[in-house]
Amino acid sequence: MTGRSSVIGGVFAAFGIAQLNSMLPVYAASDVGVSERGVGLIFLFNTLAILILQLPVAKLLQGRRRVAALAVTGVIWAAAWLLALASGLWFGVVAATGLLIAVGVVFAVGECLIGVVQGPLVADLAPERLRGRYTALWLTTSQLGFTLGPAIGGLLLAHSAKLLWLISAGVCVACSAAAVFLGRALPTAARLAPISPHA
Repeated sequence: MTGRSSVIGGVFAAFGIAQLNSMLPVYAASDVGVSERGVGLIFLFNTLAILILQLPVAKLLQGRRRVAALAVTGVIWAAAWLLALASGLWFGVVAATGLLIAVGVVFAVGECLIGVVQGPLVADLAPERLRGRYTALWLTTSQLGFTLGPAIGGLLLAHSAKLLWLISAGVCVACSAAAVFLGRALPTAARLAPISPHA
């Protein structure tokens, strides 16, 4: 069970955060014509959105189903990649820059969701005496995703930007479906995010 959760996290890393950090700026500059300042604004607003949303999202998720948050993450990231694709197909540079900034903000919502859920879920699923090993497995699969993601994204982008974003969106939706199936097998105690006693 912990292994499946870790694999989902690794795939999310490869086709989510890794593509944001590596391929989105390349695509924005080379395919859409966004300036260096525009690329910087994408990441500025992404970071600001995380800073603003992280605590409210964590509070909102208390007592709610964890796999639902993972599933929503995949849908949000898929929507972000479709917006990224649209920015290069139908908009001029100024409008596309604004749309890609919106992509960064939308993506940040998913980052907050997965950040609150993934690590604690792995810890709760692991046997107490093996918690360190299971956490290491989760971190390793995530790092593998961060390593493979840019290589896969680079190959796809070299072939076609449309292919990159459609495949990334499709994989994110597949991760959402996998999270739903994972949720059916979760022990009752691990299904809901804990509620803080200070909430």
